[in-house]
Amino acid sequence: MQGYNLIYICDYAAMYSGNFIPSLSALAAKAAEHNNVYFLFPEQAKGIHWLKNLNMDPDHILFCDFYPVNIY
Repeated sequence: MQGYNLIYICDYAAMYSGNFIPSLSALAAKAAEHNNVYFLFPEQAKGIHWLKNLNMDPDHILFCDFYPVNIY
């Protein structure tokens, strides 16, 4: 089966992971079985401790300013 490139665009930069990050991590782990999974977070999320909970290659976690032209 040929996989897809999936990107999760997450406008989330809170200091706590809440339920969102564990849920997203579980979803991404299942999707990563047959696909390339990437995350896009706002610049403000760089260095937040819960990023390591995503269990993804750091090259697959991207950051940008969340203005429409930058996301494009």
